[in-house]
Amino acid sequence: GQTITVYGHDIENAEWILIGAQQLPVLHSRGGQVSAQMPLTPAIVPGAYPVSVARMMPNRKLRVSNALMGNLLPTISDISAHKSQGKFTIHGHLLGGPSDDVTISLCQHGHTALPLDVAGSNDQTRLTIYLPADVSLADGSYQLILRVNGAQAAQSPLMDWA
Repeated sequence: GQTITVYGHDIENAEWILIGAQQLPVLHSRGGQVSAQMPLTPAIVPGAYPVSVARMMPNRKLRVSNALMGNLLPTISDISAHKSQGKFTIHGHLLGGPSDDVTISLCQHGHTALPLDVAGSNDQTRLTIYLPADVSLADGSYQLILRVNGAQAAQSPLMDWA
């Protein structure tokens, strides 16, 4: 899974990072930052969440920081196009699960050439998109824009379709 890092004042003693209802154990802590590992099979999906840190006090009461809103974004690490098979595959993290709203826009020359609604995958690390049979996509380079539940991936890689 990916590493999540929270920065703040006086959080070095935190034991957990809370993202929405998810409680992630702190793995690293130093000088105003704490880090945790996201699970390999994400129980959390891209979107906006309250983020806080927490620790157990000596009296066994849980002390939780004030929450801030944080955005978990999808991450694209690689894209491969196979025009002869009418498909392309996106690799990354938090690409969307089966019940998520996953949209892809293929853009060229500043215009959306092809908008697609696609199904997510259980592990959220790979999306394979087959173009509809009635769609003809001209040869060329397309900017790929991925959104999952409204959260747009920071990367918008070029896909060569030839």
